[in-house]
Amino acid sequence: MGPLHDPAVVDRTCVALVQLLNRVNDQLAGRRAGLEQTRQDCLRQRDGRRAWFEAKAEHDAWRARAIGWKRQAEDRLLTAKEHRRQARVTMTQQREPSDAQRTRNALHQLALAVHRHQQAVQADGDNQDQRDRLLWAALDEIEIPCGAVTASLRALLDAHIWT
Repeated sequence: MGPLHDPAVVDRTCVALVQLLNRVNDQLAGRRAGLEQTRQDCLRQRDGRRAWFEAKAEHDAWRARAIGWKRQAEDRLLTAKEHRRQARVTMTQQREPSDAQRTRNALHQLALAVHRHQQAVQADGDNQDQRDRLLWAALDEIEIPCGAVTASLRALLDAHIWT
């Protein structure tokens, strides 16, 4: 990614390229009108055909260069627009967590609540019943992806990854 595609300036890059393309289009139209005026002037002259063909050849050479530059600018504008779209997608993803992230956050809160319940019951010496033990066992049984490996909810809690 070049400096003009940096998310901080990509909007300005797009605006600048659009303005440049508008100027090139204006120049193409202006030169085309000027060429037509030259054609009419040359047709009025007795030996105007040679002047007309010279003016037309000069115009066609200039136009070919201008069209080539315009195509390059259009390609760069498409690239800049794609970088701008990607920057907007990234910004939206950073602002709004995905469904998977919201689900993971909810699972984290649930696992933490179960873990705290277990610690409170054990610390107070309260009677544990079968339902408590089944609930606490879920912390060992449920595994989720954690990088390249999977880990149980309890392992994440014990390693203080989820606190």
